[in-house]
Amino acid sequence: MADDVNQRVEDMFKILVSITEKIGNFRKDMKKDILESVCTLRREFSQLILQLENINEEHKKLREEVKNATEEMARRRDSQSVRQVAPSLDHLQQYPHGRARQVLPSEGG
Repeated sequence: MADDVNQRVEDMFKILVSITEKIGNFRKDMKKDILESVCTLRREFSQLILQLENINEEHKKLREEVKNATEEMARRRDSQSVRQVAPSLDHLQQYPHGRARQVLPSEGG
């Protein structure tokens, strides 16, 4: 899409330049003004393209940083949920070394 816009703008510059060449009795000062204006517009347009490319590159880097940060947050969240085990709800505990289970009194009575 950007290439299409670039080509159309360049085509318009060429048309302006060709107009100055086609009109034989065109005043030299007007021809000079048009040619200088086309030159200035080309230079400014090139600067705008470079700025846009730099902004797009920065945008791409920022998107990558956000993606990496999001993935890191997901990894941390997943690793925390693995470490945090919910307590037993049946109030039964198994003692080490094969001892029998003992029923613990429930809270509140």
